[in-house]
Amino acid sequence: MKYILLLITLFTITSIGYSQDKKVKKGDKNFEKFSYIDSRDIYLKVADKGFESQDLYQHLGDSYYFTAELEEASKWYELLFQKYEQS
Repeated sequence: MKYILLLITLFTITSIGYSQDKKVKKGDKNFEKFSYIDSRDIYLKVADKGFESQDLYQHLGDSYYFTAELEEASKWYELLFQKYEQS
């Protein structure tokens, strides 16, 4: 019984992580097409669900920067530098 619960838990965690990666890739495609607002919407949903990565924070900052929303860009860049120190 414990084995089955462990497998179900592992499968659930794996599928959630895969789902977030899939959404990030969709956001990346929009970002590459200079569709910053569409990509930002996707990235924000992923970030709200707890997904974190250096690329995610940088793309969020960039998407705000390229649409002249500098205060919001600053927030994401600050988070980027706090979590991922540049060497």
